Amino acid sequence: MFTILTNFPDDVLAVKASGTITPEDYDSVMVPAVEAMIRRPFKVFISLGPDYKGLEAGAMVADIRLGIHHLKDWSRVAVVTDAAGIRDMVILFGMFLKRPLKVFSNADYDKAKAWIGTED
Repeated sequence: MFTILTNFPDDVLAVKASGTITPEDYDSVMVPAVEAMIRRPFKVFISLGPDYKGLEAGAMVADIRLGIHHLKDWSRVAVVTDAAGIRDMVILFGMFLKRPLKVFSNADYDKAKAWIGTED
């Protein structure tokens, strides 16, 4: 499931993912949250802590669709995770993104939060 995180600047969509993410999680949480932010370029902060189990196949499709559709709306992205596969995928994706994207370990959560709050 997704949980919208508070105590971030107004231009940051901050989300924590936990358990196994389903397509319904995208429909009920992520899509409305992104659509509420697209008034202007916004930043994305995603935390995938130790309780994150992964994405169902349909959720993976929803993630790709949402990401591609709003690719130009993001000004920077921070991903917090210790999952090596996720880290590698984000780094690979970042090579094609013309915006700042940074991966942080769970131990560096506060550094990630500080970084996402900075200007581009």
